Amino acid sequence: MIIDKSHLSWCLNIYPGESWAETRENIHTNAVKVKDILTQSSIASSNLSKSGLGLGMRIANECANELYGNTAQFKKELDELGLYVFTVNAFPFGNFHKKPVKQNVYYPDWSSKERVDYTVKTAEILAELLPEGIDGSISTVPVTYGKELPEGAVENLIKTAAELQKIEQRTGKVIKIALEPEPDCYLERTDEAIEFFNILRAQDKELSERYLGICLDTCHMALQFEKPIDSLKKLLEANVPIPKIQISSVLSLDTGSYPISALDKFNEEVYLHQTLVKEDGEIKQFPDLGDAFEAKPQGEWRVHFHVPLYFNGNDEGISSTSNLLDEEFIKKAFEVCDHLETETYTYGVLPDAQFDVNKSIAKEILFVLGKLKS
Repeated sequence: MIIDKSHLSWCLNIYPGESWAETRENIHTNAVKVKDILTQSSIASSNLSKSGLGLGMRIANECANELYGNTAQFKKELDELGLYVFTVNAFPFGNFHKKPVKQNVYYPDWSSKERVDYTVKTAEILAELLPEGIDGSISTVPVTYGKELPEGAVENLIKTAAELQKIEQRTGKVIKIALEPEPDCYLERTDEAIEFFNILRAQDKELSERYLGICLDTCHMALQFEKPIDSLKKLLEANVPIPKIQISSVLSLDTGSYPISALDKFNEEVYLHQTLVKEDGEIKQFPDLGDAFEAKPQGEWRVHFHVPLYFNGNDEGISSTSNLLDEEFIKKAFEVCDHLETETYTYGVLPDAQFDVNKSIAKEILFVLGKLKS
């Protein structure tokens, strides 16, 4: 949906599926259900009636290969359903659910031709799906996993930007790549994102500023004890483009009041759960939750495990960083960014979860709208 000039949705990486058939089915069933639920809400219905419901698609490499050059029928279906696509998650190249993902989610990284080809193909698809007068964005891996800049990564990003320029010249559609900083990756903290964008800018200022930028994920910033509002202001002050903001919350626990064992049930095997602990003012960082369990530091634990935005905590001490997503941040986010989406992709592995996923997604979107309109 369009709120003033900005588009708000949720990321469809929530639903399993790498093929085009699975992706299409998710849109025809789950996306339509979310739209129906939101239509019943007075806070959302007026925006939906004016613009329809925008989608944050997830296009895996398998789906991109199947959909490329075959978008006409799908575009017609979207129009009939009152849906449109404005952004794509092209972070996970392949499997993202059920089977273990862990560090594999970052590969192929930006040092590889595979990443370039996949991203350009996704951009070609998005250009065909975008409604008239709407530009697009594609979120992607934060260069690579680890702190060493791989050879060829900068060149490949500039090469991809050049391909996006060709797409704009041919179609009139501006599509921007949004690198998504994340713990233990080459782009991790806000200052690193700014420094790297300056490297890209030095390589080719025009292409970088027109087609590249940062995807600000509020979960990842809060995980590292950075306030999302501070990260946002830093990026703006450094004139770093922000094509996309993902509004999400991270799991937290204060071990001064509750036992570490409360987190046991979140130590699952599909996703990587980077864990940071603030102990006596010092932040200790662990590659996965199991590594933190072995060290047993005391203090405030923040675990890379997305939890619903509306979750306020439980009697075991499990909480979240949703309190950082206050009215100031939400309103500023809509003021400076055209593409925003919620991204709680962990519904399938949330312990003891008994809820309707699509109702929860709608509730998260309403959480954002509530902050915006307060």
